[in-house]
Amino acid sequence: MKKAIAAAFAAMVSLAASAGDGMKFALVNMAELIRLGPDYPRDTRMMTEKRQAYEDQLLKMQSELEALGEDLARQNESLRAPNPMLNPSVLEDQRKKFADGQKRFATLRQQLLLKTQECENTLRELQGMLSKRAAEKVRESLAKFAKEKGYDAIFDTDTAAWARDGIDVTGEVLAFCGIDADEARQAAKDAEAEARRRVPAPKAGESAPAAPADSAKRDGK
Repeated sequence: MKKAIAAAFAAMVSLAASAGDGMKFALVNMAELIRLGPDYPRDTRMMTEKRQAYEDQLLKMQSELEALGEDLARQNESLRAPNPMLNPSVLEDQRKKFADGQKRFATLRQQLLLKTQECENTLRELQGMLSKRAAEKVRESLAKFAKEKGYDAIFDTDTAAWARDGIDVTGEVLAFCGIDADEARQAAKDAEAEARRRVPAPKAGESAPAAPADSAKRDGK
């Protein structure tokens, strides 16, 4: 997409130079305009809060998984060296409980994996929606700016291989939109700093302890 825009930009500049029609061009830093836009701090905090809410759910699931894993580890140790005086039926009940716990562990682990993927997809979609909306608002502002200032086209700085000094009008666009660049940068930094302080995402968890390898032999089965 950027290559196509850059090619179009070069073609239009060449056409304007050859035709001598006085076409007027400018460049802007789209990423900067989006980041310094009035919605950026709010959108960043919205993403942070949504991500934190999801991660709180995932951490709760992970804690349950870890607690079950620790309990299974204790049961496993007990089953590896069972009390020889223990009633066989009681020992069998313990082994059944251990097996049920392993199944429960596998189910919880799968649920955590699925929930993690679901949260990631939802956050990705939300981020895409917010980014698209922010870009559309910037383009609307650029259309008004271009009309008032008499520009025939405004391109993103990322698409220009070279441009003379003074053709970047990012600052002018910010002023046109009534945005104080210094205040906007600070607001963006604050929102980004808050996002970095969020709780880290949990891991999916390890496998449950395996059943004692010699349990069947001890039963004589």
